[in-house]
Amino acid sequence: MSSQSLVIVPIDQSFEVLDRWSRASRYQSPQADAALQWAIDHLDDKGGHILLAPGSYPCRQPVRLRSGVRFEGAGRATRLIVGSDKPLAAGIHLSSLDLAQVANLSICKQAQTHVACGLLLEDCGQCVLQDVHSAGFDDYGIHLTKKTFLCELRHCSLADNRVANLCLSHMGDKARVGDFVPNMITGCVTLGGGIGIECRDHVTVMNFNNCTVYKPCSHAYFFHETCNSILLTGCRSFQVEGHAVYIRKSHEINISSNVFCWQRDHGIVLEDVNWGVITGNEIIDSGVRAHDKQPRHGIVMKTGVKGVEIVGNTIFNWGDQPPMDCGVTEDQSCMENLVCGNTINYFTHEAVHSEGIGTLAKDNVTRQQPSYRNSDKPPFPDFDRKLLYEYLRR
Repeated sequence: MSSQSLVIVPIDQSFEVLDRWSRASRYQSPQADAALQWAIDHLDDKGGHILLAPGSYPCRQPVRLRSGVRFEGAGRATRLIVGSDKPLAAGIHLSSLDLAQVANLSICKQAQTHVACGLLLEDCGQCVLQDVHSAGFDDYGIHLTKKTFLCELRHCSLADNRVANLCLSHMGDKARVGDFVPNMITGCVTLGGGIGIECRDHVTVMNFNNCTVYKPCSHAYFFHETCNSILLTGCRSFQVEGHAVYIRKSHEINISSNVFCWQRDHGIVLEDVNWGVITGNEIIDSGVRAHDKQPRHGIVMKTGVKGVEIVGNTIFNWGDQPPMDCGVTEDQSCMENLVCGNTINYFTHEAVHSEGIGTLAKDNVTRQQPSYRNSDKPPFPDFDRKLLYEYLRR
């Protein structure tokens, strides 16, 4: 007899599957992954609810969900620990599913094993990941790919994943319900790792709202190789080794109402981008503690950027940090952009350096030096990751 709601409980050295309402025992195994998969496979055909009690669940195989299943833990107290003597593609794998959910649990990689990502979604529709913590995987904490559509990530925490904490790839046209179907990323936080949030290889019509990237070893937000119609709004980055935002070979971008602070490289870099708006952002402390000690720019346009508006931003460095080189710079391959109404403070070269054809730069309010604040104070100490990694290892 199938059920619509099952509970999995670690008991001594085994894992027991119970009917949620009658509390009758349905299955027991010494292997956590066997118990998890049995519960998933024995729900009703229409799906159901699996609730994982607090505890650690060692998994030697990926957990494979089905459509309509809500797979839920009891918060960070529920820990899936994934690893095997052979490489694994994912800890939790959703493939060609609809309306599945993963919520309220933590997933990490067993030491000395290779697991590509924590959660992998391929060709999935209207699935939700909510309050999931995914840490320490060899490629990605969460990876959405292969034309996944209308999915949502809500309030997920992704830490110390080697390539990128969150990656979206290969989700352009010809999804199961149509072309260029959007997904939504809301309120996610990334800590350390490689890239904070990456979109690559044909990802279109994406919204990133109220996300935070903290101390990545590379760029905070990297959208490249035809990632069009991307909205990045209400987001933040802090203490970034690379650029705060790097957009390459992608178009129709909207970067608005964000705070990008303390990046060793440039603030925002646009390369081969057509059409877009960068407005209402604070771009703070670009080039601070650059390893080559060369000043950086607040915003860079290069390699044929066209039809982009840079309007109403505040671009500055604090006086207890090195100054920028330029607030906004554009090379001669660019054309017909608008740089207007920005406030730019504390730079060594120019507020706006434009070599493009037909670009209009006007009505920017600028002060070269000194900075409005802290110019008489000693340099602020550099950032490092020691305390972050001590925190993550707890």
